[in-house]
Amino acid sequence: MAQHDIMISSITNEARAEQHLRELIEDKLQAYQLAVDIVWLNVHRSPSSVNTTYGFLRLSDSSQHQRIVELLNGVNHRNHQLNVKINPISTPSSRTKV
Repeated sequence: MAQHDIMISSITNEARAEQHLRELIEDKLQAYQLAVDIVWLNVHRSPSSVNTTYGFLRLSDSSQHQRIVELLNGVNHRNHQLNVKINPISTPSSRTKV
């Protein structure tokens, strides 16, 4: 079954981008006492000459996706302001890693 994941752009393009983003998301989940887990997080690898990249996030409870968008959109993270929204294109479950 396809899902509409969270799309995050303006992620600082660096070797540990996925780890840094995961820490930010987990901190927000904990701070707002949201009882959901990160099921899937994938940050696109870009050439080193590119300053920012993008990624996709899926939570264990998709009804919380909009809440996370509201919490993360516009957050200054590692010198870039994140642009976060629900991806209008569905991600087939067969194309995601768990």
